[in-house]
Amino acid sequence: MATIDEELATLEKDIRQLKVEYDQYFGGGRKRPPTEIEWRIDMMVKRYAERGGELKFAQRFRFNNLSQTYAKYKDIFRKRTGRLKLHAPRKKPKPRRASLKRFV
Repeated sequence: MATIDEELATLEKDIRQLKVEYDQYFGGGRKRPPTEIEWRIDMMVKRYAERGGELKFAQRFRFNNLSQTYAKYKDIFRKRTGRLKLHAPRKKPKPRRASLKRFV
């Protein structure tokens, strides 16, 4: 079982990797956003948010720093993803057929 410091180091590495993968996604190198790594970070942040009493002061400080960094990145990614969806090319509507009935 990994120690708390090792898991915090893994969390920091995952946050850096998430930023890189989102940059690749926004740059066009990836077709889908990196949801797997984002899910893994979410689970780890939730787990340590519940176990706050078990952390030493330095560990709690580091965890809070990492969770704030992740929240900042997540907000930026959410805004950029929304902007991408807004500016996505829309399908042209099908032209309507003229009615075959004529008023006589």
